[in-house]
Amino acid sequence: MHALYRINLCRGEDRSFPVTLVYHNPETGAREAADITGRRFLMTVRSEPEGEVLVRLSTDEGSIVLGKMVEREFVETSDEATTILIRFTHEITEKLIGKKMVYDLFVIGGEGGDELRQCLMAGEVKAMASSCYG
Repeated sequence: MHALYRINLCRGEDRSFPVTLVYHNPETGAREAADITGRRFLMTVRSEPEGEVLVRLSTDEGSIVLGKMVEREFVETSDEATTILIRFTHEITEKLIGKKMVYDLFVIGGEGGDELRQCLMAGEVKAMASSCYG
């Protein structure tokens, strides 16, 4: 099962946001941050489900970065990673003006190799043509 979230973007902005991946630990009964060290991630933004890919973000391209949260700030790290930082550059947000789209975020690899893709998040992307901040 994956999480559903909406992403709002504004024209011409650089927008980055962290996502900490958690799981339910059956031994403790608590929600804990998942160790994602060495994992690869892929996000695609499409015009509609199964539609044309408008944007592709990935750890391979550097638009998704592994790290962790330290005192509410994202810190890039290659070990003990629990959080990804998803980066939409202003070049990307300029192309998406006024469109309503869908996205999905996958973790790639693991025990199944590169063939294994597990959807972690999905939802809507809304790119607003006017400034979000005034």
